[in-house]
Amino acid sequence: MRNRRRALVVGVLLLMLAVVGLRLILHRTIRLTPAEIQADVAHQFPVERNETLYRYRLDQPTISIDPATDLVSMAVTADASAIGTSSLHARVSATGNLRYQADTGELFLDHPRTLISQVDFGGMPDRYRTAASQILAQGIETYVSRNPIYRLRQGDTKALAIRRRLKSLQIKNGEVVIELGI
Repeated sequence: MRNRRRALVVGVLLLMLAVVGLRLILHRTIRLTPAEIQADVAHQFPVERNETLYRYRLDQPTISIDPATDLVSMAVTADASAIGTSSLHARVSATGNLRYQADTGELFLDHPRTLISQVDFGGMPDRYRTAASQILAQGIETYVSRNPIYRLRQGDTKALAIRRRLKSLQIKNGEVVIELGI
């Protein structure tokens, strides 16, 4: 009787240890600095679009995190022109909250607000300036709505196994903190 009780206690302890160990193995915290996110997104640039009446180019992405608001921004150098006009040069940014796409393990800017700064219209006629600015704003909005700013590494088998189980996504101390697990 005593051996059965001892075996039962040992069995329960081993089961508890296995559950705790499994939880530790399947729990993962990923911390991302703006520089790490920027390095991941940089390989997607430059982005160019040529239409019948206009063209634009986005390049040199810069990622920043505002610790006061917990918002993430992506700023790019942008050029736009309409047929027969000189180019508009500007710095365009999209700022928003992060959204995690579980099936792909990707982070997106959600509902971004755009800001155009450091504008140099060059010799562009006044009548085209508003349209050119709108083209740049639309260009970055389209880009961030369709393209992730960060993708979990495919080579990280632990992340692959648990990437669909997002526990939390937060901004802490100027970093993105992703907790994955069961």
